[in-house]
Amino acid sequence: MSKRDRNEAPDELVAVGGAPNWLENYMGPQDESHEGMGEYRVLPRLTIVQSMSDEGIRDEYGDGAVVITEGNVLIAEKGEPFDFTPLLFFKEFIHWRDRREKHSDGPIIDRSFNETGPIALRARDKEQRQEYYDGGPKDKPFEMSWLEHLNFIGVIYAGEFAGTECVASFKRGEFWTGKNYINKIGMRKIGGKAVPLWSTVWTFFSELHTSKTDPNAKWFGYNIRPAEIPTIKADLAQTFFDNHLKLKTDQAEKKLRVDHANDDVTDTGENADDSEL
Repeated sequence: MSKRDRNEAPDELVAVGGAPNWLENYMGPQDESHEGMGEYRVLPRLTIVQSMSDEGIRDEYGDGAVVITEGNVLIAEKGEPFDFTPLLFFKEFIHWRDRREKHSDGPIIDRSFNETGPIALRARDKEQRQEYYDGGPKDKPFEMSWLEHLNFIGVIYAGEFAGTECVASFKRGEFWTGKNYINKIGMRKIGGKAVPLWSTVWTFFSELHTSKTDPNAKWFGYNIRPAEIPTIKADLAQTFFDNHLKLKTDQAEKKLRVDHANDDVTDTGENADDSEL
């Protein structure tokens, strides 16, 4: 795989590496080989290595490194900036088991996009977001959680993995980071008109965050700022817009799922309080 400079923008919305010349003759609208696969798409997630992450990934990359869950691909070292372009935003509400339980069905009990459903109602009520249940030591029993996730499907915009599709997801103590990111996006205007989400470029880097209510609770989260060149190249506009529309359709038809399988759900500080919701 050839490498790119981290400040180099992608030529097209694909992972690094071009197709052989002969294959290009078979690519395009006439290719129907991917039909029927959309409903099974699981989107890899950007995650920051934390103190409670799996020991193997901590030993390999260290706390604060940013990796993509599919294959644990390193995107950035601790504090190293990388550029991300969001193509679609959506909320998801998830009912979690305690990560220590190691349940055969995985950590997720149920998930929903319904903002008025039972999971969403509990996630948005600070008195009902968490509930103890049998298991774990007496001084720290298992605790299930109902959480709201702010999800941005997008692509790594520059560097070795430019064009790689992934999800930046915010919940618990990072919920406020996601809310602030939404506010920053909303403030991007030209001539009084909002700049399309899919045309913006943002620089992410990991940093240590501290709980607002407990100074002893610390975790790695994102710092997000506009990229040095805050919009995509003009010749990418149609490709990014088309992908935005395709993702929007797939999301409306519930064909997309974010890979939360290795999410360190208990490792990111307190839930956002009502003032932040």
